[in-house]
Amino acid sequence: MKNRQPTTEQKKVFYSFEQLLKDVDIIINILKERNVHIECIYGIPRGGLVLGSILSNKLNVPLFLDLKGDINKYSYKSILIVDDISDKGDTFKGIPNIDKMNTVSLFIKEHTKFVPDIYCHKEKTHNWIIFPWE
Repeated sequence: MKNRQPTTEQKKVFYSFEQLLKDVDIIINILKERNVHIECIYGIPRGGLVLGSILSNKLNVPLFLDLKGDINKYSYKSILIVDDISDKGDTFKGIPNIDKMNTVSLFIKEHTKFVPDIYCHKEKTHNWIIFPWE
């Protein structure tokens, strides 16, 4: 796993825990509006674990730390894959059958190769997001 580090040209954008909680409510409302039935959540390590944990608690569904094992009991459409950001999109695209699952990220970058089903913010490529868990 690569350790995320900003380059000297990137502008730092600070994302607060308070904003995270607001975005979680937005995500839940969108899931309800779209009538998406979620039975389990996979939080992509490391960035997706905090978001996944909060969504898991609020939706009252299990959080999985591994895509193997018990997660295979669920249909693809009932699995929610979450991450903090889809930067290049490689992490999402590396998950087998990702196109059959529901996906969420807090941020996408304008150049990403993978746009999740739900995202809260679109950032310019040169901005560097600092999350409260970093």
